[in-house]
Amino acid sequence: MTPTLQGLRVIDAASFLAGPCAATIMSDYGADVIKIEPLSGDGHRYLSGSYPVDYTWQLTSRNKRSLALDFTREPGRGVFLQLVDSADVVLFNMRADQLQRYDLSYETLRRRNPRLVYAQISGYGLEGDESERRAFDLTGWFARTGILDVMHDKDVAPAPPAGGVGDHATAMTLFGAIMLSLYRRQQTGEGAMVSTSLAATGAWANGLSVAGMLAGNDTTARRDEEGWTNPFSNVYGTGDGRHVMLTLASAKKE
Repeated sequence: MTPTLQGLRVIDAASFLAGPCAATIMSDYGADVIKIEPLSGDGHRYLSGSYPVDYTWQLTSRNKRSLALDFTREPGRGVFLQLVDSADVVLFNMRADQLQRYDLSYETLRRRNPRLVYAQISGYGLEGDESERRAFDLTGWFARTGILDVMHDKDVAPAPPAGGVGDHATAMTLFGAIMLSLYRRQQTGEGAMVSTSLAATGAWANGLSVAGMLAGNDTTARRDEEGWTNPFSNVYGTGDGRHVMLTLASAKKE
């Protein structure tokens, strides 16, 4: 790829997939990404279990330099703040109470570096009764947004979906917000705070069903009662034990 972001320094202080993946995309375009991990290592390192190839880490945290820091102690925070002073972007997925506890809020870091773009991922948003709840994409993106409710046949429980799908979609959203903030910084010289959540991007991904519900057309409930009603948009088994999917849609309104 063209090193469009060469010379940009990104501090990836998030964990697991969604936040770090946004930083990985930036690294693909030439940004210098420093991955901050706890002393025990990011929990994402262990997702591949005992499999000899650490493919999950290679996919989502490639192209980064790693540094282990203990935010609970002043020396660790001090090193991190020195990195922030020269950074263009910093990414977090800690809860708001954790950021306040470690004195890493946006207001604190902005005073040190007014040009900083501060990016934060959450499960259910930064405000409201569920702002402090934790989530993975299977819960915050798939389950809570109704996507799982769409992905099953009548009288059959939803099957667990593929992992990482919601994380990667959310990462692309955060990446876009970061890039827009960097564009704005070129014009104003000022940084900004941007954020998104698994629930927000999941609701957008499931927007057709959500919009239908808001308009009074609950297609999911009707399908649960009647089963699939369109034989031209369905999955069918084949004689050799495989499956074929048909998607023949007409936008014509009778």
